[in-house]
This record gives sequence, C-alpha cells and structure tokens, in this order.
Amino acid sequence: MEQPPTIGDAGAPYRTPEERLAVAAARLTSDRDLWLLTSHPDRGPHAVPLSFVAYGPVIILATGEHRPAVRNAAFDPRVVLVLGGYGDAIRASGEAEIVPFASVDADIQARYVAKAGWDPADVEFAAVVVRLDEILCSRSPEEDRNRVIWKAGWPVPW
Repeated sequence: MEQPPTIGDAGAPYRTPEERLAVAAARLTSDRDLWLLTSHPDRGPHAVPLSFVAYGPVIILATGEHRPAVRNAAFDPRVVLVLGGYGDAIRASGEAEIVPFASVDADIQARYVAKAGWDPADVEFAAVVVRLDEILCSRSPEEDRNRVIWKAGWPVPW
C-alpha cells in the first residue's frame, strides 16, 4: 500500500488552495486536538495541545484558568493554532479572548463536550475563544508558494 505524501515531499502532487481548504475544513471538523501557541515577552513562547471545537471562523479551546496559555493569551491575544499530523502543515492564526468556559453558548459547550469527551464547565476552566484571521496549508515546496487558503471575511466551509 502506497503511503500518502508527507510534509516537505518535493514530489507530492500540487493541490489547489481550494483542495487544501477542503482538507483543512475536514480536519477542523474531525480532529479533536490541536496545538495552541502563545507568547509572553518575559516568559517566551508556549505550546500546549488542547481539545477544540470550530464553529464558523471561531475556535473554542478549554484549559485551566491559571495555565500559562491563558496568562499569555490574556497579555498578548495574538495566537497560532497548529493541527498535527504528517500529511499537511495546517496553521491558523487569530486573536484570542479569555472567558469562563461556563459562559460559552450552551450549544457550543455541548459540541465541545461531545467532541473532546469531557466537560470543562464542571471545573473552573477558561475558554480560549480564537477569532481566526487566516489559515495556511501546504505539504510541498510548490504549495508553499501560496500557503494562505482562507482569510477572515471569506466564506467558511466548516
């Protein structure tokens, strides 16, 4: 059985931005976890894997309200989200807002619980609400030339 191309594979067939957007949309719908990257001028960068749910151009993540990711995002709301895996480098960026998870819309909470398999509203958890600015996706040097596959204001396919 032939393995699919991996990130950096110069021989991978070129995919249009629309094809890569479909891949990213499927991953935003099906993946349970992603990496949240934050930064602080005194403490430097911080990366943590968190469960998430996407709705429209917004990603909701949950973590303890006193965790470094929450502290950093409160200080500097610019964040990066990275979906793991070997077939595509999918990176999103946006602005984060920190709110109590219990204050998130009940339907979104239910979707999060169903996807993540646990309920952050049962404890004092914060929601990191990320309003996306753009999504990039590529797996080869050829696709790197036009990595941006979605920008804020464009239709949302997920």
